[in-house]
Amino acid sequence: LPYPDFLLLESGAFCVMTDSGGVQEEAFSFRVPCITLRPSTERPEGISLGLNVIADMNPELAVKAVARYEARKAGDYDSFPNPYGDGHAGERIARLCMKYLRNGKRERHVSPEGPGHVLVSVDNILRDDRVLSYLDPGGNAAISAPLSNRRDGWKAMVVN
Repeated sequence: LPYPDFLLLESGAFCVMTDSGGVQEEAFSFRVPCITLRPSTERPEGISLGLNVIADMNPELAVKAVARYEARKAGDYDSFPNPYGDGHAGERIARLCMKYLRNGKRERHVSPEGPGHVLVSVDNILRDDRVLSYLDPGGNAAISAPLSNRRDGWKAMVVN
């Protein structure tokens, strides 16, 4: 099945059963309940919000999850924030790349993390001021995204 056709089916599904981590994220983005057919997941956000159930390969657990999802009303999941992003990362990346190509340099500022970090700011590029990138001298990059435009509740993911 071609991927665009799969996404169309997934977006209109009552629920999905999968062992794929990517499908778990897609289902969450479509607000489609997911039943994960493996013993664990590296994407616990859907589980904590009730939109994903780990059934492993246990048919009884899968049937119970389907019954649980059937009891929900349409739209019950619409108000959940998407922990995987807002769907506009590609646009932000494209704008950043275009600015980088036009200017040939990144804007550097002092990081709130301290003098050992260099802040590469994309604030002037993005309308919502939500994406900042930190580079440290040790070769790690910490990508921080504020939970609001007020700059409170910072979270960081370190990539080595």
